[in-house]
Amino acid sequence: MYHANLGVVLLLLVSSSICLNAQRHTTLPAITSANPVYFSLPPEGLRQTDPLEAGDFRLLASRNDDWDAPQSQWSHRDSIVYLYDGLVLSQAQTLRFDGLAWKRSSREIYGYDLGHRTLSQRQTWDGVDWKDVSRTVYQYDANNNRIFTINQNSDGTNWLNLNLVMYTYDANGNLTKLRRQKYQGNGWIDQLLEGYDYDANQLRKEQTKQTWDVSTNTWLNTQKTSYHYSTTKQLDQELLRIWKNDNWEPAVLVSYAYQDSSLVEVTRNSWTGFAWSNYSKEVYAYQQNPHLLSTLTTLLWQGSD
Repeated sequence: MYHANLGVVLLLLVSSSICLNAQRHTTLPAITSANPVYFSLPPEGLRQTDPLEAGDFRLLASRNDDWDAPQSQWSHRDSIVYLYDGLVLSQAQTLRFDGLAWKRSSREIYGYDLGHRTLSQRQTWDGVDWKDVSRTVYQYDANNNRIFTINQNSDGTNWLNLNLVMYTYDANGNLTKLRRQKYQGNGWIDQLLEGYDYDANQLRKEQTKQTWDVSTNTWLNTQKTSYHYSTTKQLDQELLRIWKNDNWEPAVLVSYAYQDSSLVEVTRNSWTGFAWSNYSKEVYAYQQNPHLLSTLTTLLWQGSD
């Protein structure tokens, strides 16, 4: 049977606007080997959100709930409120529910330069002030392609180098290579290399990942993802394979279903070594506007009745 482990309800929050003009940040460090940063990723499991619509389709707020099995009810986890300077996202503030009330938790502040995001800075609330945690600085080439992502953490006083991501593109502007390095001691050490290939329609058909082996000074295969598209160029299948026993072996198969142009279902299957086994399903529902997500529910496969 299926088990719904997560769900969402509409959070009625009113967005306010703050003044954070898009401008060049002259105080940011230049991109050199002495100045690298930590990618700000969302916490694992925050998948279920339900947006509050603005008149121009801006996302104003979302809320994440967990299923409380003993109580047989949904429990609030957190909420994100989005603030704008005009149509430009200037801040995303996270609130945590302590069982009685929503409490300030953290926020992301964004900076821009000529239409590009050049800064994402994360801060946490200590009850009195906002404290710096991490920041990501971006740089672009003349073709508006992002070529560097530099990440740093704060020790409370200084920004400490963490990692650097470099991007390479083909003549069509497609990303062909991503290389990640970490800062160690006084220099950079390779970590990850990703390569991308495209079909005649300029749709990504394959992605390969390799990790750097310090002991042999070589890149080692880790995983490969192949993409398949429908006749309408919608992604309908992803196949993840892992490098094992000097061969690419299947691991996860993801299938996508659409209603017109809207994604309505994502199904994941895992490879048992002999056959594909159901793992999970995500079901998407929309408001009357087909472009605005209403609910997203994750179902875990518990086996047949």
